[in-house]
This record gives sequence, structure tokens and C-alpha cells, in this order.
Amino acid sequence: MIRLKEQKWGHYRRFILVIPMLLLFPFNLLSNIDNFEGKIKFLSEGVYDTLSMVLSVKNDLVRMDQYSGKNGLEISYLFDLRSGKVFALSGREKVYKEIYLHDQSKRGETDVTIIKSQNSMLINGTTCYQWRVKNRQSMTEVTYWVAQSGFDFMEPLQRLIGQLQTPFNLFTLCPDIKYFFPLMVVDRTIFRKFRCSLRVVDIKRVVLPDNLFAIPRGYRELLG
Repeated sequence: MIRLKEQKWGHYRRFILVIPMLLLFPFNLLSNIDNFEGKIKFLSEGVYDTLSMVLSVKNDLVRMDQYSGKNGLEISYLFDLRSGKVFALSGREKVYKEIYLHDQSKRGETDVTIIKSQNSMLINGTTCYQWRVKNRQSMTEVTYWVAQSGFDFMEPLQRLIGQLQTPFNLFTLCPDIKYFFPLMVVDRTIFRKFRCSLRVVDIKRVVLPDNLFAIPRGYRELLG
């Protein structure tokens, strides 16, 4: 199911052994993803915890739900990609808060080196190429396994998620995300110590209701 076209693949053996059943979703969806409407499910694994996240997309609206194994839905974010507005919602407490973000379009990453290699991983018939992003300041290296297809919403979303403390921060340094979509991301220190990973486990086209992207009635706004 998975084939690596590189000699030194020992560092990825751990991931290849634990994820084959999670990679059995229809990647043929990636061949036609302009104006995508539907849901993309991700799994985030850290040293001590595992989270699942669902991106719901409809036109310029994106909803991100973050779940933990013990507590269920922890937090939701609503993104309006056209206006740049972001809201955080707590379903348990029935409250919401607008998140004010700074303009990150001109932010430079002078300590970042991008290496686009020809190493590839074949996942369920989809070839993913290995891109590595080294950050000398944080002493980390993020490896992206990217498919040669892009979602329209990812580029504007990328500019917003970097300022939120979520596992999606791993996407902020991925280059050319408009044309290449990461199916798996692995974050390590420059000494090869595992920090966390993020991978796609399901992509589903489905018509979504408009109220999924609205603040529910009865929610109280948190000010300040």
C-alpha cells in the first residue's frame, strides 16, 4: 500500500507501520478539487496526546473542529477567508470570541531553508513528494509529503492559521500550498527527535448547511 523510493527510510518506519489502515480513502478526489465543498479529516499525534480535526469547507467559509479522545469536541474556529475574520467557539460553555489577527503577508522567514527532494511515497495510488523545511532559529525540521493538487481555500487559510495555537500551525511553512497539498506532515528537531505529526485520514465531498459556519443562537460573546 505504501512504497518508499529512497534508501534511507528508517526514520519513517514508525509512521509506515501504524498508518496503513488510515490511508484507505479515495484519493481520486484530489484530481478535481476546485471549488471544493465538503469535509477533510486530520489526525494529529504528539509525544503524549492524539487529536482529530475536521475542516468543513463551503465557498469562502471554513470551520475547524478540534476533538480529543477523552473530552470530545474541544474547540471550533470559524474562518471567513474573504474578510479575514476568525471566531473561536466553545460548545460546552456556549460562548464565542472574535480572534483579531495581524497581517502576516509580509512576514519573512530568513532562517528557513526549503529542500524539495525527488523522494516520493506512494499512498493508495497517489504519489507524494518529500519537501523539508528547516528552521535554524527554532532548530526544527518539518517534512511534508505533498500531492500535486491544491485546494483553493488552503492559501488564504494558511495566512490565518499560523497565529492560532492549533496543530494546523504545521501547515504555515509549507511552500506552494496553492498547487500542492500535504497529505502527511512530520515535525522533528534537527537532532531527529520526534515532536508531532499531522496527516489526512479522510476527504469527503458533501453539501454542507450554511448554519454550520454561523455562530449558533444563544451563544454569549466574550469581550476583552
